[in-house]
Amino acid sequence: MSLTAIAMVARDALPVARAIRGAVEVASLAEVRAALLMRVSPGPTSLDLYAHTTRGHHHLRLGGDAIDLLEPRIAAWSAALVADGVLARAGVVQVRLLGCSSAVGPAARASLARLVGLTGGVVVGTRAPLFAAHHGPTGLRPDCAHLLERFTPTTWAARPAPHALAARSRV
Repeated sequence: MSLTAIAMVARDALPVARAIRGAVEVASLAEVRAALLMRVSPGPTSLDLYAHTTRGHHHLRLGGDAIDLLEPRIAAWSAALVADGVLARAGVVQVRLLGCSSAVGPAARASLARLVGLTGGVVVGTRAPLFAAHHGPTGLRPDCAHLLERFTPTTWAARPAPHALAARSRV
C-alpha cells in the first residue's frame, strides 16, 4: 500500500523543512491539529512530523509541546484527534515521528506504544540520529528506511511489557 505523506516540520527544524516539498511549518500540537483540519484525503496518508527530540527521553518536540503520551494533556490531544475524526478525515493511517532517536529508550518507546493504542494505527519512530543527508525533496529518503522502527497494534501488543523484560534479565 502506497501512502501519501503529509509533512509537518517544527519551526526550529527549518533546514530540513527547506528540503521537503509541500511541508507545513508548525510550532505546536495545536497547529498540527489546525493543519490536519484543513486536509481531506481520499486515500491512506502518513502524517510525518519532523522535529528535534528532547534530551534524555527522545520525545519529539514541537515548540513547547513534547509528544510524551504519558503526559495527560498530550494523551488527551492525541485521543481527541481520533475521537473528533480529525485523523480519519485526513486519511491518516500512520504517524511517523521523525526526529533523532525517537524510538530509543524506555520513555520514547512507551510513548510510541501508547500512541499506537490511542490511534489504533501504525506509529513509526527512528532508531538513530537523523541528519540533513537523510532527507530529500519528498521527506525521509527511501534508502534510510533501516533507521525506522514500526509499531503496530498487533506487534506491540505481542511484546512483553518493558518491566517484564527487565525482570527477566535479572533472573
